[in-house]
Amino acid sequence: MDWFLPLVDENKLHIKFKLLLDLAYTTERNLFADWTKVFVVKDGIKKTVKEFQTTFHSIFWEVYLNKLSNESGCIVNNKVKSPDFYLSKNNNNVCMEAVVANIAECEAREHQRTTNDVFGENDYYQIVNESIIRAFNAISVKLKMYREHYSDLDIAKKSPFVIALGDYGQINYGQSYCYPLLALLYNAFYDPEDKEDLLILCTDTNDREYKYKENIAKGNGTTLKLGLFSDDTNDHISAILYSCMMTLGKLSSLSKNHVPYSKTIKLVYDCAGAEFDMCRHSGSQPDETLFDGTFIFHNPYAKKRLPIDFFQGKGLVHIYYTPDDGVIKFIPENTMPLKRRFVSMTEEAATFIPDYDNLIWGKVKKNPDQ
Repeated sequence: MDWFLPLVDENKLHIKFKLLLDLAYTTERNLFADWTKVFVVKDGIKKTVKEFQTTFHSIFWEVYLNKLSNESGCIVNNKVKSPDFYLSKNNNNVCMEAVVANIAECEAREHQRTTNDVFGENDYYQIVNESIIRAFNAISVKLKMYREHYSDLDIAKKSPFVIALGDYGQINYGQSYCYPLLALLYNAFYDPEDKEDLLILCTDTNDREYKYKENIAKGNGTTLKLGLFSDDTNDHISAILYSCMMTLGKLSSLSKNHVPYSKTIKLVYDCAGAEFDMCRHSGSQPDETLFDGTFIFHNPYAKKRLPIDFFQGKGLVHIYYTPDDGVIKFIPENTMPLKRRFVSMTEEAATFIPDYDNLIWGKVKKNPDQ
């Protein structure tokens, strides 16, 4: 089935789906269409495509996870309908359940996103705190589902169980980085402006300091207890796979050309606590990898540990933390995680992309041997 042939009235199509239909996203649409060809559909093709066109993010995220699993060398078992993915690699099996964090009903919608939201420096604390809350809600749904359903499945009893969370919980979700999950899972809150009166918990391998944050307050006044991986309460969950960077910009960044237009992509990497920029125009080889911007947070109390080599790819970052260590470990240690991405039409790049005039451009190689 053609995933981009609308099955519903135009007013029911998701804004992101409609963007992919635009001429400016021809290359990105073709790339994603290639991914769908190897996607294991378990819930009926028409139902799946309709969900993709109307709600978008959940299927968009699952197609990415399928591609990531393939590129990691995993075999996706198409006979197992639940959980979402039953994967095999090197005589190991892993269950993976996908979920997305969506924008709260009372918050600004995606069509209300401004130029400053896309290209500006926005409020770090507002972004991270909202992301923590939205991620908590999404993961809680799957924790409940595990207790009520998956715990009775033999494959879940025998295999590591991973929750794969795609963060789309606010209009600035692409700026969350890994910080919300560090707080949510390990109580490790990054407070760069020293705004919160909290005790120091630990550092990370880049010497950033984190504070111990026990709770977070929702807008309605209720309090959520953080530290989902701080004890053995959730020892049935082996890890959380997380990304806030699986966007239309990801498709643009992975595409060499953007026919019939030219686009400029700037990537901001976390280099030993400092920021390192890479920028290119259409026609040059992509700098970003499929795995860039994706993290796997391991549960130190898990009954069934996820092997570190099960999901592997350039740009993928594994995160480990136990209170006894006192250090949040980013593995590989010399990795530069993708922190933020900017995509603009080339003719508008100088206007929208931050520090564009100060970027240093290298010579583009015509082929890998030159």
